[in-house]
Order: sequence, then structure tokens, then C-alpha cells
Amino acid sequence: MQYRLSELAGKKIYTKGGRYTGYVTGVKLSPSYRQVRGLSFANTEEEDGMVAFSAIAEVNECVVIKAKTPAKATTDVPFGYACRNTQGEVIGYIDDLISEDNTVVGISVNGKIHPVQGMERHGDHFILPQPLIEGETLKRDVMQNGEVLFASGTVITEEVTLAAQRTGRLVDLILNTL
Repeated sequence: MQYRLSELAGKKIYTKGGRYTGYVTGVKLSPSYRQVRGLSFANTEEEDGMVAFSAIAEVNECVVIKAKTPAKATTDVPFGYACRNTQGEVIGYIDDLISEDNTVVGISVNGKIHPVQGMERHGDHFILPQPLIEGETLKRDVMQNGEVLFASGTVITEEVTLAAQRTGRLVDLILNTL
């Protein structure tokens, strides 16, 4: 299941038995920013807590948890952090992260999605080495195991970029726009 991490904020959390636990106040990531480790929450008694991603049974209109299992070492989602290209120029600020299950697959910078492959944190900012290819057109097919994943003439969109990253064909996608 793919979702934007910002969509989790404020969702109510219930146990599998239907007991209200609280509401999501934040998302916790691994120190590398590549994995969702858990959710932080608060409840009406102003008690704070954290639940590990492995304890989440489902995420829909609300979050259903199996147990209140604490998450391992975590860091907050870097909303508002600056992103720079490899020349050091600020290209924008992080406004969201895209997750496929518990793996972060995309980073939204000023509303444009970039793959996280190669992303590096440097103090209070991130370096995004991949060129933004959204809006470019493929000049050649992108193949995998003899099958066409993305046909020549395909316009690169956020969905195409994320699909290429999931299948390990992001580099091919970039090269086939040149």
C-alpha cells in the first residue's frame, strides 16, 4: 500500500479489539530516513506514546494496531528541511514523503516527487542527486526480463518514477530520456 506520510497525521488509532488508543501526532523514521519505524500518538488524557510499524495491522480511515509495541531508534520526518541539488543550489523544501508499506520510496519537494535513491542528509538539509525528469518523454523502451515496463513515448509522471524505483529501473528510466 502506498501513501503519503502527511496523510497519517490526526488519524485515530484503535486496537484490533476496537479500543480507542489515541490519534497520530507524527511518523517516526529510521535514522537513514528509508524506513517507517512507527507512529507517535497522543490521547485525550494527554498521554503520549509510540507504536512500532510492525504492530500496525492496517491503515485506512483509521489506524488499527495489534499491540502498543515501542519502535526502535527513530527520528522525526524531516518536513521543512531544505533540499539541494549536487551543485549545492536549494531546489525546495520537503513537504511530504511517499511510503510503500514501511519503505520510503519518494520525497516530495515543493510538490514535486523525487526518488529517494541516492538521497543523503548533510546537517540540516538533504542532497538529491537525481535529475528531476517529470514531464520528460522516454526515447526508448525500458525493459525488464524481456518485457516492456515503460514504452517509448511515455511521459514521465510521479507514478512512473515511483514504479521505476520499485522495479529497480530508475536509472534506465533516466537514461532513456536522454
